[in-house]
Amino acid sequence: MTPIRTTALCAGLFTLLAGAALAATPARFNADSPSMPDALTPADVAAIVAEADAVDSNARTFVKPLPPTWRTLDRERLLALLHMPAFVEIDTGPRGVLLDQAATWDLLGWQRPSDAARLWERVWPRRAGADPANPPNGSDGIGYTPDPTWSIQAKAMSTVFACFPRSAWSTRDPMVEALREPVAFQFQNYMGWDAFARCVPEGAFFEDTRPDAKGVADLRAFLADRLSGQLYADGCTRTGPDDCLLLLHALVTLAPHDARLPALAKRLEPAFALDATIDIPELGSPGFEGRTDTELARLQPLRDIAARRSIFVGHKIRVIVDRPNAWPADALDRAVAQATDLAIVRSRLYRLAGWRGHGFDRYYDAPWSALDAATRRRLAADQHARGVAYARTAGCALQDMPDDDIDVLPAFLQGLRDGIDALHCAPISDIG
Repeated sequence: MTPIRTTALCAGLFTLLAGAALAATPARFNADSPSMPDALTPADVAAIVAEADAVDSNARTFVKPLPPTWRTLDRERLLALLHMPAFVEIDTGPRGVLLDQAATWDLLGWQRPSDAARLWERVWPRRAGADPANPPNGSDGIGYTPDPTWSIQAKAMSTVFACFPRSAWSTRDPMVEALREPVAFQFQNYMGWDAFARCVPEGAFFEDTRPDAKGVADLRAFLADRLSGQLYADGCTRTGPDDCLLLLHALVTLAPHDARLPALAKRLEPAFALDATIDIPELGSPGFEGRTDTELARLQPLRDIAARRSIFVGHKIRVIVDRPNAWPADALDRAVAQATDLAIVRSRLYRLAGWRGHGFDRYYDAPWSALDAATRRRLAADQHARGVAYARTAGCALQDMPDDDIDVLPAFLQGLRDGIDALHCAPISDIG
């Protein structure tokens, strides 16, 4: 029997549903949906919870089969229940069943990763004392991962939770801040340039719930659309899981040949001011004790700026190499020159910081990784000339710079050596 809908469904919810219907899009619950304490009567809520509890109790597998039809529930009533503060007071078993049904009916909406995180905190709040650095659905162990019935949007939300690096949920600038930390920076258990792409088909799923080939393709396409859309909309104005470097990296690994990438890189580039000067302070030698906290505090923001620019230009180089016809003829040469200049600045800042300013290598901080042998040969003459020119400008102090301190192309490094040789510098031991 079809249940009679409660007359207590408030006017605000009716307006929400009617407005969504007029817009020809299904109504969804999201992080900013209004709280509606009286959306359903207590009797309606109790009946729904009792039926969900029976589903949970009678399950014989980890993935609990949902009823083909509900006696107490339909899409509108579940949407109403999600709007109620009482939803989070439901015991975990039946609440998990109801969230499973909400995901299947595509009732959970989000735009940005941070929106998805706030949404999850509304429907499954963390326990007091839970680690805030955990992913949104990783702190309390809800017994559900996406099953084949879930909507593509719900699967994508769980994939973002599963596959984004743990630090994305607790730091402002996850890719740059990871350069300071010895702990691994990885997309779940995957590392390397294609880590996020490799995580997507498996990260949020158990072996018997993973999508088939078409499902994986649909999930990749949805995530690529969502990531590119938010990068276009927000630029580099957001932080944490919405940070533009994190989203750009995820997108480039997920869809490296996406036709939208050139326009997107051009859209983001002004935020990085790639050609702006980074003024390096005169601090003298670090000394035996290393830099003071005050000195390091002056250097660290400069190191972060240079790192953000270098990470971006490394991704830009990848996009140029993949779609050269979308760029001016000299775009790659110019991007490589920018990356070289930033490598020099970062090397100088690293040496100034001394042992207390030690940084850590990360696979995404690799501007030259997209350049094949033929491209490197084409760039070699220009890079060598730039190395010679820089040696002439910087002078004999360069001879004390270890080769592994500066991440440049070999042709530039050879130009530095040749330039130093041409200066006929005195041995270091004779400089006093």
